[in-house]
Amino acid sequence: MRRAPDGQTAAHLVDQVIPHVPVRQWLLSLPIPLRLLLTAQPKLVTPVLQVVHRVITRHLLTQMPYQEVEHPAILLPDREWHEDYLRNPVPADIIVHEVY
Repeated sequence: MRRAPDGQTAAHLVDQVIPHVPVRQWLLSLPIPLRLLLTAQPKLVTPVLQVVHRVITRHLLTQMPYQEVEHPAILLPDREWHEDYLRNPVPADIIVHEVY
């Protein structure tokens, strides 16, 4: 099997594999005092990143037009009952007795 040179592989990925949609990459740059705080207290990294994510998400949502979507009714068939149908009992080894 022949391998394509890296430039051809990258071109193939961009042209044929990766969908043609706008892709955004975000770079988070924090002030040095906050970086030092997060280095000293790593448990704060997750809450800080959650706040950043929430702010970016809200910003992006405000940029999108919103409108109600029409939901067609879902029609289910009537249930059928057959006298000769017997459902096998569930084996005891697959019954979960605890509430998770």
